Amino acid sequence: MVKKGTMNIRNISICFTFLFVVHLYLLCLFAVSWYNIK
Repeated sequence: MVKKGTMNIRNISICFTFLFVVHLYLLCLFAVSWYNIK
């Protein structure tokens, strides 16, 4: 049970990190496109 819990926490942290990176990537794309349009 403990091992499964730690794995779950690790997976959740990896998911959050992945989402954060994707969010930053989309933010950069939006900024670049907005700058090009302006």
